[in-house]
Amino acid sequence: MDKDEMELEKYKIAIDLLKYEGVMLWQIMSAYMIVNTVFLGFISQAAFKDYKDYTFHYDPICFLAGIFGLILIVPWLGTFLRNSDYYHFRMAQSKKVEPDGWCLLRDNGEDFAKGREVQIEGKRYQIVCLGRLMRNKRAVYWMIALFGIIYSILIILFGPWWPIQILK
Repeated sequence: MDKDEMELEKYKIAIDLLKYEGVMLWQIMSAYMIVNTVFLGFISQAAFKDYKDYTFHYDPICFLAGIFGLILIVPWLGTFLRNSDYYHFRMAQSKKVEPDGWCLLRDNGEDFAKGREVQIEGKRYQIVCLGRLMRNKRAVYWMIALFGIIYSILIILFGPWWPIQILK
């Protein structure tokens, strides 16, 4: 195997590792998203099923569920950050071994990912404004924060500082 073939094989392996990390990142993200959504759905149904005129009251199950939900966010955020770092690491490795002049990950690819306009064969490409503002990582932070806010609201609404409600 000559040097060019070896370099191409190294690039293929780097791309395979990059794809693997990307798939792992979104599979883990999806798993946590599903768990939190289903959990929150059950708790919300339990919390609000019997109330027509809502009053603040202590509900230990809903209160503890809110705390448990906040605890669930910690491994979600931690694994997302870890896998995201792995993905960026693999991207850097792939860029390093990309053959000169290919412009797939470096140059055009990198410029496009950063929201800059790129021209290929006279045609212009650029990520739209909202896409530049709401990068994948930022969108995940928003989702995790939204779940955190919802769990915090459960804690506030059903905490032990409210009187116990007796249902008729």
